[in-house]
Amino acid sequence: MGRPGQPPFRVIPEHTEQNCIQMAVGCFQRGRLHNLSGQEALFFKIRSPKKTNGLCLKSRTRQNKGPAGPGRPSPARPAPGAAINRRPTPTSPLGFRPGQCRTARAPSASAPAALRLLCLAMAASSSAAALRPVTHLIFDMDGLLLDTEILYTKVYDEICRRYGKSYTWDVKSLVLGRQAPEAAGIIRDHLDLPITKEELLQESQSMLEKIFHTSGLMPGVSKLIHHLHKHKIPIGVATSSSVASFELKTSRHKDLFSLFHHIVTGEDPELKRGKPHPDPFLLCAKRFEPPAPPEKCLVFEDSPQGIKGARAAGMQAIMIPDENLGADFRKEATLVLKSMEDFKPELFGLPAYD
Repeated sequence: MGRPGQPPFRVIPEHTEQNCIQMAVGCFQRGRLHNLSGQEALFFKIRSPKKTNGLCLKSRTRQNKGPAGPGRPSPARPAPGAAINRRPTPTSPLGFRPGQCRTARAPSASAPAALRLLCLAMAASSSAAALRPVTHLIFDMDGLLLDTEILYTKVYDEICRRYGKSYTWDVKSLVLGRQAPEAAGIIRDHLDLPITKEELLQESQSMLEKIFHTSGLMPGVSKLIHHLHKHKIPIGVATSSSVASFELKTSRHKDLFSLFHHIVTGEDPELKRGKPHPDPFLLCAKRFEPPAPPEKCLVFEDSPQGIKGARAAGMQAIMIPDENLGADFRKEATLVLKSMEDFKPELFGLPAYD
């Protein structure tokens, strides 16, 4: 029990968002959340209920109790029928009451920052201990930095419809992240188009070259890239695009792409194999000065092929997929985010946003 006049639970003053984040990350890595005040500790068990797909956070309290003995009488039991004076149940800084259970599925926007971050991390990864500090970052370009996938979809769908076919997500999920010649071959074979893959490639490239210059930035990209550059974090790009298409796509964003240490394109003379092989990421890591160890690199991707390649390279990989991409294509990612705006640099040992 606490000192005379002090309740057995002491509510810590309201935390700042930064403190909440640090507390959630650190405690999640240890498999528990705690709030020590000298008199008590609040523990959270992390378990996976059999009947739900969510994770359950269960809080319980532990008093500094010892065995009853001389000088320490056992707690008095109330007489039968006697009124019991129940004091208000305290609430922890994370919003839990002792014995209260919460399923970490969709925390509201008003939930404490630590709880929202914890739920996000648990939903994206089975263990926060898997998140390792990194020193270098590698970015895909199409659909990740630039909103170009919508352009590819428009062109391929227009061509396919001429032959009574549809460029569906079943097909698109197979070509995301691949080099253009390989993508054209997959589309042609999968939909059994009455043209050669060379003809499909030529026609699609001709149409795309006219609209590539309209490519815009994806949400959160400018903020993150400028933040990393400000803190001198080495960053690079590993894209399957050709040099010519890269120039067209980035024509409106030269200042932003000048912040990257280097760019590895799909036509790089040292590149033997493209995604889903690890070669683009290993080559990009090698180009840093000094070269970056793969285990110290964090890759950002939107495609299953890119994630597979990054993981094969021994790197951690954050996936920011299109909402239409099936869950089965997201399994290999270290962390899955809805948007670049949701990225928390401090999860990987990087400077937090100001």
